[in-house]
Amino acid sequence: MNRTSRIYVAGGDSLFGSALKRRLRERGFVGLIEACEPDPLFPAALEEFFREHRPEIVFLTSGRSGGIGLNQSCPATLMQDNLLTVCHLLDTSRRFGVQRLLYLGSSCMYPHQAPQPLSETYLGSGQLESSSMPYATARLAGMILCQAYRREYGCDFRVAIPANGYGPEDDFSPETGHVIPALLRKFHEAKEKNLSQVTVWGTGQPIRDFIHSTDVAEACITLIQQESLPQPTNIGSGTGTTIKELAELLSEVVDFEGEIIWDSTKADGQPHKVLDVCRIQQIGWRTQIPLRQGLKETYDWYRIHILEEKSRNAQPVVS
Repeated sequence: MNRTSRIYVAGGDSLFGSALKRRLRERGFVGLIEACEPDPLFPAALEEFFREHRPEIVFLTSGRSGGIGLNQSCPATLMQDNLLTVCHLLDTSRRFGVQRLLYLGSSCMYPHQAPQPLSETYLGSGQLESSSMPYATARLAGMILCQAYRREYGCDFRVAIPANGYGPEDDFSPETGHVIPALLRKFHEAKEKNLSQVTVWGTGQPIRDFIHSTDVAEACITLIQQESLPQPTNIGSGTGTTIKELAELLSEVVDFEGEIIWDSTKADGQPHKVLDVCRIQQIGWRTQIPLRQGLKETYDWYRIHILEEKSRNAQPVVS
């Protein structure tokens, strides 16, 4: 990939996709395709887009996702969306001669009982966690499909597995967002309403590996530029944080002084998920944004976003 390569970020409005587009622009990649994206669920729209823009490099960050609540309420929707997205994008990329493609999987692809930290060699070695099994199965299928295209057609389709991401332009909905944006919003609204307590799902005991979206974007650019690459490759901090520690840290960042109540009747999800990052560290990549700093940046972005949204909604309607 060079500065003028035609680059398509599929899912450019997603957390990782938006961060990747931002970093590509900042680093001077002038061939980034900025046209309106086609819906990957419709092959004809994808075909027309590829025929017009002829991407040489594809970052596949699209595919619907969400937290435990969405995984439990919409398992079929999540699985179907991700299966169709990866099938359509990989096949269209092959037929239009894409030089390199990087598919972003998910850490939920790892078996429920896999040893810690999660090494890439454990993928496919056991049963997936039940609360996210449909979505995780689709993501795992995407990885296997990339490997199949490499074997059958010689396509340079690569796979990276990011840890739990967060950052600007995330989904901050309490119903569909992942743990950091959903909790951040919950603490913010509790502070605004002067509530004395906030209830958080689960026991607080699960351990997660959190990574800022900008770090993921930098890792993706690093991985696509390697001449050869172990398949797949984890992207993470390699450091575990309990959900309880995260909640306490978020309450400090937001300056919420009330009590945190844990609802143990709600699912915890996988008990321990920290990625083994030896592979990516061997090629010289490291995370650059500490968790507290990243949470502060995310909260600052959220507050600006909320203020702008409130300002727009408050504008009088001119007939």
